[in-house]
Amino acid sequence: MPVEVSCPGCGLKLKAPDAMTGKKAKCKKCATSFRVPGAAAAGDSNGDEPLLSAMALPSPFDFDAPPAARDVGSLPSADPFDFDAPAARPAPPPPAPKPAPAPPKPAASPKPAPPPPGSRPAFGAARAAAAVAPPAAPPEPTPAPKATPAPARPSAAKPKPAPAPDPAPLEAELLPLDDEEDAAPDTDTRPAKAADPFAFGGPADVRAEPRGRRDRDEDDEDDRPRSRRRDDRYDEDDRPRGRDRDRRRDDEDRDREAPRYRKGAEKSGNAMRYAVILGVLAVGAAVAAVVVYVKAKREEEQARLKAEEEKRKKEEPPPEPPKDDGKGKVDPKGKEKEPPKKDKEPKEPAKKEPAAPAFAIPAAAKPLTVNPLAPPGGGVLQTPGDPKVAVEAPADKVRQVFPSDGGDRDTVVVWVSNPGTGGKGQRVAVDTYDPKTGAKGKGFEFDGDGSAAVKCDVSPDGKQFVAAGPDGKVTVWGLADGAKVVDGFDPYGELGPDGKRHKDDGLAAVYFTKTPGHLLTVTSAGVVHLFDPAAPKGERKKQATGPSGVLTAGKVTRGRNVAADESRSVLVLAAYGAVYRYDTATLRELPGKITLGGEVTRPLALGVSAGSPGHLAFLFETDANGRKEKGLMLVNGKGDPAKPAPEFYRWADAAGEAAAVDWAGDRLAVVATTKGVVWVEFEPEAKRLYPFAFAGVPDGKAVHAATERHWYLVPDPTRPGGSLLLPLAWPPGETLDIRQDALAGSALHVLKLDEKGLSR
Repeated sequence: MPVEVSCPGCGLKLKAPDAMTGKKAKCKKCATSFRVPGAAAAGDSNGDEPLLSAMALPSPFDFDAPPAARDVGSLPSADPFDFDAPAARPAPPPPAPKPAPAPPKPAASPKPAPPPPGSRPAFGAARAAAAVAPPAAPPEPTPAPKATPAPARPSAAKPKPAPAPDPAPLEAELLPLDDEEDAAPDTDTRPAKAADPFAFGGPADVRAEPRGRRDRDEDDEDDRPRSRRRDDRYDEDDRPRGRDRDRRRDDEDRDREAPRYRKGAEKSGNAMRYAVILGVLAVGAAVAAVVVYVKAKREEEQARLKAEEEKRKKEEPPPEPPKDDGKGKVDPKGKEKEPPKKDKEPKEPAKKEPAAPAFAIPAAAKPLTVNPLAPPGGGVLQTPGDPKVAVEAPADKVRQVFPSDGGDRDTVVVWVSNPGTGGKGQRVAVDTYDPKTGAKGKGFEFDGDGSAAVKCDVSPDGKQFVAAGPDGKVTVWGLADGAKVVDGFDPYGELGPDGKRHKDDGLAAVYFTKTPGHLLTVTSAGVVHLFDPAAPKGERKKQATGPSGVLTAGKVTRGRNVAADESRSVLVLAAYGAVYRYDTATLRELPGKITLGGEVTRPLALGVSAGSPGHLAFLFETDANGRKEKGLMLVNGKGDPAKPAPEFYRWADAAGEAAAVDWAGDRLAVVATTKGVVWVEFEPEAKRLYPFAFAGVPDGKAVHAATERHWYLVPDPTRPGGSLLLPLAWPPGETLDIRQDALAGSALHVLKLDEKGLSR
């Protein structure tokens, strides 16, 4: 007769044949393994558990269920904290089983040991009732008596719960467990499956039986080794079956406690995730496209360069066979080695030459002294002549004056209209004035290079003006209309490597020559070039010259140690311990080179008079004797040109520091200083040059120039921001006593020079 059992895992009511009593079986729904109640037959197999078929579940509303079904009223509430649950209906008494042959009495079981500390206690009465082992043979179904409903309590909303059954039978049936591993999974305080209000009828839930008792019964009936029996307690995933059931219970609890989302919330979250994923994929695709494009462009450029290189190699002529240079060495390029050029710097760093000794002023040099300044009121010695030019520029901004004695030449005034900032942005203005009327003519402006001295010049005929810009290029203007005659001529642009070196040294000065249209340029290292800007390209350079030896940039400055005479026939250069003179038409060096025997520390002013070779005045500073001294060198041009005889003076600090030298003809040198002017006169009878007198100017603000007369520019007291350019004829009147004292070697007389003229 088939045996009805309940699955300990899911509570499903199952049917097992009589032959399966006492053997292991597996639930067809949840695949839970358990042993069918009853005594095992001889020859029990240890193979796979057979699947049991499910019986029809009873309806939860069938109150006429067979006796094996449980009544809902007899079950406790599923909520362990529901103390107001209705009282459970008493369970009907079990039907009396049919008499059967009495089985052998099993040995009395000892009282089970208390559970280990920390384990959960048994659920209580409900589990105690379910822990009773089912009978060996199923009872015959008998009609179950109808349950009597519990009387309602008028004073309480809910009836009291029924008292829990006596747990004594459970304690009598509990057996001690064999080891901790069998006891651990069964310490569960959660209600058994039988507490489910929808699980009705059937025998007591086998799962509610204490695990220790079930395992002990199995061990008693199984004569296999303990290790083999322990292996049966694990499922296919090598985990204890009890622990696996507990883990499933935990998963079910988590599922019940999972948060509930509103309708549509989960869908919107999924849509957002999909949108983010699509955005990331789109960005990745764009980046990949850019990488592919850049890689393709790079490969295309490399292919183009490779094709050009191959084309260039095909067009190159085959190399010539190497030639022997006669010393067993062959030039790797097959060309004979050329000797290094002298004007090129060697590849290896050249050894530094010992510094040239400083020039020492000869001990026989005469001291130049100045008398103490006398109070004004001595009377006017000479008034300025005509024409008096009213200049519109301030005296402190005028850099150079090119005066005119009449004729067709205009007076040219060069001044800084905008000083700029940091050496950049400087603007230089050029104004012209009529020599007869003093009226201002048409002027123009150009960009300066930021230096204090403007690199400019006026042609001997007074018709053109030349200046160097900040980029080293040269421009020539016509003074009559301000139009450019030569625009941006690069003097060193056609000289190859040498031109780059000269351009790096910088342009120090530019001059016209006595040949119309030709220009002279001087680098800061002292190299002089002659150019014809109107010649075809490649033929503009005519000649070059300069001091021999190693040249250094920054040695030469316009007006300080390089100058030209008024007719632009002679160029004078004082550098590297010598004074050179060159013919401007051919750059031929003129005889009369002066060797100083040492180099001056700082050049101050240089000027040469007209004629060949002309008088020479050079002012300098030196520190040969361990202290700085200023000196004046005068060279008489009327002597033997091949054997010049310079004469030296020790400069007086009371006269100020020299700034420029101009010659008025061949008799008077005008030495401009920071305090006024020192005149140097040539005495034809004595054939010598000597300092004549010192004339101070108001606040030292004056600009000096010379033609046949001495011109000086001072502030105009009647016009703020204006100046006066005044001429002074030579020799000044009533100066006989001054000349006699100067020839005798006395201290220089002090005079006064202002807009009124020359005064004592």
